Amino acid sequence: MPLTGKQKAGIGVGVVIAVIFGLMGAASAAEDDDEEKVDEDDSIDVFNSVFSNTPKPGKLYLIKKGDNFSTIAKKALNAAVSGSGKTYRNQMKYMKCISSSKWNRTLYGIVDDFTKNFPQAHTSPDNLSIRSSFYPRHQDARGAIIRREAPVAGVKEGKYGLLWLPFVSRDALIAAGEPDCANQKYEDGRSGLEPPKVLYDLWEKA
Repeated sequence: MPLTGKQKAGIGVGVVIAVIFGLMGAASAAEDDDEEKVDEDDSIDVFNSVFSNTPKPGKLYLIKKGDNFSTIAKKALNAAVSGSGKTYRNQMKYMKCISSSKWNRTLYGIVDDFTKNFPQAHTSPDNLSIRSSFYPRHQDARGAIIRREAPVAGVKEGKYGLLWLPFVSRDALIAAGEPDCANQKYEDGRSGLEPPKVLYDLWEKA
């Protein structure tokens, strides 16, 4: 049956309304995408501000294939005194600082049976070791941080550990010849054994 002029007009109005709502929905989705991109950009900026591709005190470092604990600690200490003419080969105390970081122990701490033959210098006071961080069997911690999620232990995504390398005082290191990690603090009083609050704020304020 042919449509009347009034029916055709009604269909036309319906199509226009549908198009308008369709455009509004697309615009809303685009705004959501833009907001998500801004959030991700902010997360990347924060991550990059506390990350280094080479071992440095006061930075996150993503372990690479072939890395070992002793070399990472040595490179970090030498980076701390770069330009002073000093080099450090006795990195045992700094290795203990790294193992004592709650960030590292929470994500990569393994108890006695895994580490019973591992040197005590690599082990934190409560007998936890972070040796597992050198095996590619962990979560993509960087990816979690960019998504504003707290990294967690036990997620097997085939990644190496993302270690926090605690702060050291360059002057104290040069003068005393050993790191003083325990005495390093942020302005808010938090220990330099842990990453800065700006990192935790990504998921705590998400």
